[in-house]
Amino acid sequence: MPQVGTRMVWERQFAARDFETFQELSGDASPLHADADYARAAGYAEPIVPLHLAASPLSAAVGMALPGRRALYLGHQLNARRPVLFDRPVTYSVKVISTSPATESLELSALAIQDDVVVLDGKLAVRVRTEIDLDASGNWPDRLWNVEPPPAKCSVIVTGASGTTASITALRLAEAGHDLILQTRQKGERVALLRKRAEKLGAEARIVIGDITAESCQDEIFAAFQRTSGPPVVFHCAAPPLDASAEDHFRVAYLPLRGLWHRLRRSALLHQNARLLLLGSAAQIEHVAGMADYVAGKVAATSFLDGLHVQNGLFGIRTATLAAGMIDTPYSEGLDRTGIRLLQPEEVADVAANWLAGNGGNSATGLVVLRAGDLPSYVGKPTTSDVEEYVGVTAQGELTVTKASRADSVNDPIRAKILELLNLPPGSDPTGVAMGATPGWDSFRQITLVMELEQHFEVHLTSATIEAAKTLDTLTKAVVNAIQTRS
Repeated sequence: MPQVGTRMVWERQFAARDFETFQELSGDASPLHADADYARAAGYAEPIVPLHLAASPLSAAVGMALPGRRALYLGHQLNARRPVLFDRPVTYSVKVISTSPATESLELSALAIQDDVVVLDGKLAVRVRTEIDLDASGNWPDRLWNVEPPPAKCSVIVTGASGTTASITALRLAEAGHDLILQTRQKGERVALLRKRAEKLGAEARIVIGDITAESCQDEIFAAFQRTSGPPVVFHCAAPPLDASAEDHFRVAYLPLRGLWHRLRRSALLHQNARLLLLGSAAQIEHVAGMADYVAGKVAATSFLDGLHVQNGLFGIRTATLAAGMIDTPYSEGLDRTGIRLLQPEEVADVAANWLAGNGGNSATGLVVLRAGDLPSYVGKPTTSDVEEYVGVTAQGELTVTKASRADSVNDPIRAKILELLNLPPGSDPTGVAMGATPGWDSFRQITLVMELEQHFEVHLTSATIEAAKTLDTLTKAVVNAIQTRS
């Protein structure tokens, strides 16, 4: 059975003759797929590929590679995001996202990308037939399709790598076996020593020297990334002096994130995986006097990351801002520290490194607030005084119970993940989310939903628990209990 994270990527192009064959087989003779005048009248610039023709290569991926000879294709859920056009390459990415030895089944996530835009996505359910005799399973091609195993490590891009928090985070990642791409504005002893220490730990560290706001510097970072094999992971720490102008804070906090994402987007989609973390500040929510320009840059960058997640979260793209309290580093020495309990940079680095590496099934998004002496918390915007307790997961994969408004409870990572998997908005009324009542949540979806949650939070749910957990609340509690048992 393939491992979770195993994937394959290939390219296909559809021509008019493909539609002719499809028309003969399916009976679909709609002029939308062959008549240019009709297509224009229907609002399209040219004829478009039928959905099921565009999705047909997914059958080959299942039957020839994932899992291949033992495959029995059970079903799928497809979403047509944009029109697929004829005579232009379409790149497909299919990835194993969960496995169940008990039911001998796989769940695959599929994307089709044309002109760097997702045009089709879906989830495929596949049974792995362990009972068949492979020696008597018929004639098969000598060469099956290429399949990539899950990456053993990633290469993390760290901007502003000469900063204290950035450099300690980089070391934490190197200790965990990950490679590094370290951007710094100018040559310095700190980054040179950081590279040597990372290499002693067995990690490869590439250094990019230049202004992070410059296109040439971003191009060099991307060139270094292209020599790696894992998904994009970015920790954006670069920042101008605190007393810099609002324009400089905006240029350094926001523009590099936008530029790097533009370059990394295709790789992120093909991997169906990327993590982008901004080193922000608790001043973003505390409105500290005299820091308006600094905060403005961080808020712009945070808004950009939030937008990326809204648009691409379903495709495995995770973004967050680590809104840390005042950190005991040279960067904050000019601020009034009177009566403030300072965070140590090692504390922030531990949280950042865990998030970037995805440890503990962590997928928290949005604003992650970290203050001295506290576990990370996930910030929402209360709109009612109705207070309840809700369960969250820290950036270290630990359980925490927090009192918050009912509006904040939608930020509970477990509940939010269930809503995301069910394609429901974060603010959905939990009383109406249940198997049989929520569109698409039937007995078959219950199986794949549980598989995804088990994989995501690294827990195991018993058959009895699965049978009883048929509402949003009961399923959330089941995962909570499984995390507590694991801990």
